[in-house]
Amino acid sequence: NDSYFPLFIRRTEYLVYKFIIIIRPQTNCRGQLSALLISDHNAATGIRSANGIYGYAYEDFEVSLANWNAVTGPFTLNGGVVECTDAAQTNSNLYLNVLQDSTASYLYTWDQTFTSNNTNQRAGLHFFCDNPTLPNRGNSYFVWLRETDDLAQIYKVVNDTFSLVSTGNINLTPYSNYHCKVTYEPGSGWIKCYVNDSLTVQWQDIDPLQGGSAISLRSAGCTASFDNVKVFHSRPNALYV
Repeated sequence: NDSYFPLFIRRTEYLVYKFIIIIRPQTNCRGQLSALLISDHNAATGIRSANGIYGYAYEDFEVSLANWNAVTGPFTLNGGVVECTDAAQTNSNLYLNVLQDSTASYLYTWDQTFTSNNTNQRAGLHFFCDNPTLPNRGNSYFVWLRETDDLAQIYKVVNDTFSLVSTGNINLTPYSNYHCKVTYEPGSGWIKCYVNDSLTVQWQDIDPLQGGSAISLRSAGCTASFDNVKVFHSRPNALYV
């Protein structure tokens, strides 16, 4: 389960504070990956976001899609979620620039809902994309929920050609929200996908990707909504903020 420990910093117009956070591991923590996310709330715009240059993302779609880039869609804001509204679209692509590299492990979380009831509905997230404008995002991985087939799948993309590498069974229904978490460790190549906090599918890449510049939402054969897209990365023992 998610555990969040917020640290609030009040900024003034004239003062800037620099400080260091010391992180002490707890021996009774049972999580496989200890990760952190630093985000900022802009009082003027009402937007909370994170800095993708440092490998973070915090997107709640309450106000704007300003940080995102639409290649195929359309994607629109709808009551605090972002939705692909064209069920005829076979490869929607809304991407966010987030630097990812081999110096950290990553946790990707998001909520998704199939808002249609068609045959062969699927949707999910690409990560470690090195060219998000291409049809399959260049080199990347993506996790796919196939609602009609009750499957969760992991794909690897090399030179913009994808291959299915692992499949898990899961009960999926239209109009239900699914909370997805994916961990990726570039050092070991392990990818693990949890849906509603249950490990659903996993795979170890013996030749793991070592860098990417974006994440990307993707859907096909359906209308689908996404919310609360976040990227955490493994925490150091200390960091400057």
